[in-house]
Amino acid sequence: MPLTKVQAEGVNLADTFAFTGTVSGASSGIVKLLSTTISNVAQYDITNTYINATYDEYIIYGDLLPASDSVNLDCGAFYGDTPTLVTATEQKGHSPDFWAKSASDRIISVGNKSHPLIAQQAEAFKESVQQIVLFYLQEAIKSDRTTLIAELELQGQQEMANILRRL
Repeated sequence: MPLTKVQAEGVNLADTFAFTGTVSGASSGIVKLLSTTISNVAQYDITNTYINATYDEYIIYGDLLPASDSVNLDCGAFYGDTPTLVTATEQKGHSPDFWAKSASDRIISVGNKSHPLIAQQAEAFKESVQQIVLFYLQEAIKSDRTTLIAELELQGQQEMANILRRL
């Protein structure tokens, strides 16, 4: 069979192609570990059978359709034996309140077997820590935004700087 060479700009990658023999090329480096359909469950666990020390990075793709409106996706992940909360948002990041609560929950844990008065004091202290963390998160956001606005203005991007000011 004669060899035909085709220039890259002469191939429409949207077309359908049939190949015979061995097809080679650059690998994406992505290995599919699991494909599953989940329905009518409140919890689904992906164990360390799939996510472990084999690879440095893992990517989880999901096509989710909740059963009703106004629901959130909360995912739990583990690093070793330590549970870590993973949450999702839609078209925005998490608020400073979310991060302050997450930080205070990691800093202070109140055992469910604690004496009620001690638990009450610990919860009050935890709330105080949350408010302090929230204050400094908000200050950090203001400071970072000021830096971004200044850089945009230096680059002649006044309209972008004004958009950031309005946020």
